[in-house]
Amino acid sequence: MKAIGGYLVIQEKKEKTTKTKGGLLLTDKIKEDIRYRQGLVKSVGELVQGVKDNDKIYYDNRFWKFLIII
Repeated sequence: MKAIGGYLVIQEKKEKTTKTKGGLLLTDKIKEDIRYRQGLVKSVGELVQGVKDNDKIYYDNRFWKFLIII
């Protein structure tokens, strides 16, 4: 998949189950409420500046206007 224009193609980083200080286990399903996610840029459109392929970025999980998540 190749990004065009002002779009990015991002591969979402899959998070493993984590344990809090209090002993609670947090799974991916519970972490859906977390607004910002980490991903790896796979393709950058020609109008995007400041981001390159294979950059690690944080993106807004609720605002996907310029992102394609794979």
